Amino acid sequence: MSSYAQLYLRGVEIFAWRNEIDPTFLFLFTADEVHRGPFVEGLKPEPAQEILLTAPVAVLRDRLDVLGIGRTAVEAAFKEHVERTIEVLAGLEIIEGFGGLENLPSTYGENRQRRIGLLKGITLDDWVGLLAVVLKSPEKHERIGPPDPTSLPSLLEFWERADPRFLLAAVLLGCEPDEEISLDVSELLAGGWIDRRFDPQRVAIEHFSYSLESGRPPVVITEGSTDSHFLQAAIRLRFPHLTGFINFFDFASGAEGGAGAAVRTLKSFAAAGISNRVVLLLDNDSAAHDAVRALKGVKLPPYYSVLHYPETKLAAHYPALGPTGLAEMNVNGLAGSIELYLGIDVLTDSSGKLRPVQWRSYIESVKAYQGEVTDKADVHKRFREKVKVAETNPICIDQQDWSGLDAIIRALIISLRS
Repeated sequence: MSSYAQLYLRGVEIFAWRNEIDPTFLFLFTADEVHRGPFVEGLKPEPAQEILLTAPVAVLRDRLDVLGIGRTAVEAAFKEHVERTIEVLAGLEIIEGFGGLENLPSTYGENRQRRIGLLKGITLDDWVGLLAVVLKSPEKHERIGPPDPTSLPSLLEFWERADPRFLLAAVLLGCEPDEEISLDVSELLAGGWIDRRFDPQRVAIEHFSYSLESGRPPVVITEGSTDSHFLQAAIRLRFPHLTGFINFFDFASGAEGGAGAAVRTLKSFAAAGISNRVVLLLDNDSAAHDAVRALKGVKLPPYYSVLHYPETKLAAHYPALGPTGLAEMNVNGLAGSIELYLGIDVLTDSSGKLRPVQWRSYIESVKAYQGEVTDKADVHKRFREKVKVAETNPICIDQQDWSGLDAIIRALIISLRS
């Protein structure tokens, strides 16, 4: 006997699997998002046992983005599917002309032409708009009588045989961030296809070695272990839904750090044929901009990218210490190391003043001085204390300044968004 898993939005079934779920789709959910019933108000009437996987739209959007299934990739998949469907429908018209299709209703040709007409002019935004209308009153758009190309079943058929993650990404484009998507795997539990201790990510990871051709977690190379640890702390505390979805390169103890070493690591990844998507995430300072010159003329895989920390308003008016003394200036691109993103609450000294940037050596290739925040060791110490406070008492996070690290993670998500 077959068992089904159903994906729901607003109580409406969007997709269904028979007897199993593609592990690449399961990876989008974590063990914390598995809810076991029975529930008082579930999607099924009087369930004996229920297992629902639920996650907010905003969370799933971020996860799909970092896995490379962003708007650009979805638009490309949509266009390809539309073109393929038009070819199939046009082929059926030729076959019909030769009498190859018998016992068809008299309205078949008219409906086919109507669908071809819709397909020829439709964009992804059009599709999202049609879906939004249907979801407001899905019962009015059920397939009754002649096929309606704008009905819910017809709209969902656009993604027939496509990777369901692309369908989900397309659906999410028309949703509010706080809406929830539910995956009901209750029948799989009842049918013995999964056990009650079901963990979606564990199941997915066990299949990664042979099931995943794309959409694998990206690897991020930073300038050293300090950057990596601080960014992982930011993800853990500020973007917990992305924990496990972004892998940071593990610097060995005593490994060479700095922008130059990071660039060499990227080149070695490419030479070794590592097929994960790889992001080289560098400081926004003179040394990092100088280091990337070593990549000029180097042919990297298309799924490799180079990203600098983003510019910030704080850095645009920051105290800098040079030969003429202390002056406020724009240090974006000149002294944007990780320290400058750890928060004003960490960067201020005991008197409440920002620790200034100290200008160091002049880098001829980029015609700029290299700067770095003074008292770096103390800044690092204060940030680690800040992390401990946030982990011990999460309510304190809202009183802390995470704007700089938030900006880096958001820039990273945008970079990974295909």
